[in-house]
This record gives sequence, structure tokens and C-alpha cells, in this order.
Amino acid sequence: MALPKFIITMDGVFRLGMVNQHKDLLKPGDQCIGGGFSTSRHHLSGL
Repeated sequence: MALPKFIITMDGVFRLGMVNQHKDLLKPGDQCIGGGFSTSRHHLSGL
């Protein structure tokens, strides 16, 4: 089920989207250094 998630890449790029898995936000060559999800209350929680 697609949920609102975010990632931060090694280059400092922030991506937010409705995806099944965090890896769905990565583009070729990206290195993820963090991520999380947005709850129904619109708070961001790191992993």
C-alpha cells in the first residue's frame, strides 16, 4: 500500500512521495542516508 514516505540522499536531496517502499524514491546512482514516513497527523518520523 502506498504511503507518504521520504528519503534524504548523500547529495542532500530530499524526496517525498506516495510509495510502497522507500527505495521507490531512489534514482540510479543515489545513496540514501536517511528516510522516514509521514503519519496521518502529518508528523515526520525518522527511521
